[in-house]
Amino acid sequence: MIRKYVTGFSMIEMLISMVVASIVIIGVYSFLSSSQRSFNLVQANDGMNRNMLIANRNVVDFIHMAGFRNYRRVVDRITFPKAKYTFDNYDGGDVTFAYNSFVTASNLESGTSTHKRNHLFIRYYGSSIDDDMNYDVEEIQSNGRMFDCSGTFLSREELAIVHLFVDNSGLHCQHIVNNEVKGTSRTDTVLINPNVTDMMFAFRSDGQVEFNLVGDMDSSSANELENYSLVNAIRYGFITRQETHQRVTQISSSGGGLVYHILGMDNSSESSNMESDKIEIPRTDDSRHDIYNLVSGVVYARNRFYEVK
Repeated sequence: MIRKYVTGFSMIEMLISMVVASIVIIGVYSFLSSSQRSFNLVQANDGMNRNMLIANRNVVDFIHMAGFRNYRRVVDRITFPKAKYTFDNYDGGDVTFAYNSFVTASNLESGTSTHKRNHLFIRYYGSSIDDDMNYDVEEIQSNGRMFDCSGTFLSREELAIVHLFVDNSGLHCQHIVNNEVKGTSRTDTVLINPNVTDMMFAFRSDGQVEFNLVGDMDSSSANELENYSLVNAIRYGFITRQETHQRVTQISSSGGGLVYHILGMDNSSESSNMESDKIEIPRTDDSRHDIYNLVSGVVYARNRFYEVK
C-alpha cells in the first residue's frame, strides 16, 4: 500500500508569506492614507472656494449699496447729514460721518500686531417698488434692492448705517436702521463668515490716482472727515482660513509664516506700523493644519450724487 504524506508550509515559506503579506498591507494602507489626505485637501479647498465667494459677494454687495439714494430723495436733493452713531462691539467710540459722506473707516486692530482688521462704516437709504417706476406716491413697500445685515429689505423711509468688521470669530455685519418717518430704530449684528481672519480697506478720492490706507486718509486735511466725502472707489482685501484636519505646509520664501500684501499695495506703502497692508500669519501648530487664501478687489462708488449748489 502506498501512503501519501501531507506536509505543511516550511518555516521559510511562512516567513516569505508574511513578508509578502506585510508589503501588500503596507502598500494598501499607504494608498488609503494618501487618498484620505487628498480627499481632505479637496474638501478643504472646496470649502475655501465657497467661503471666498460668499464673503466676497457680501462685502461687495454692501459696498455697492453705500451712498444709495432713492428716486424721491434724488429729486428733492436730499443728501446725507453730518451725524454720529454709536455701535456696540466697537472700541472707537462714536462713529462720525461728514456732511454728504456715505463712508468712513477706522484702523483699530484686534489681536496681535500681525492681524490687520479695519472697520468700515457705510450708510444708504432704502427704496420702494414705486421708486423704480419714478412715481411720486406714498407707497413705501420695499423692492428688495436695499437690505440690512440680516437680509431684511428696507423701505424708502429707512436709513441704514452698516458696520463691517472682523474679530477672532470671523466677519461680522452690524447695522443701525433708522425709520425717519416713524422715529424708530433697530440694531442687529450678524456673523457673515467665521472663516475670515483679516480685512483691510483703502480709499481713492476725486483727483487722486493712488489709494490711501485707512490710517493715511485725511492726512493733508484740516478736517479729518472731509476726504471721505470725496471717495470714489474702495479697495478691499480679506484673508480666509479653512481647516484641513491634517498637517499642511504653507511657508513664505523666507521660510517663516505666510506673508500677504492684503491690498496689493506696492513696496513703498510698507511700514512697520499698523497702517501697512502687509499681513503675516505666523507658523503655529494651529496654522500648520489650515490653508489660507487672499481675496481682494475694487468697488467703484457708482452711487455718488453730486449736489448742485
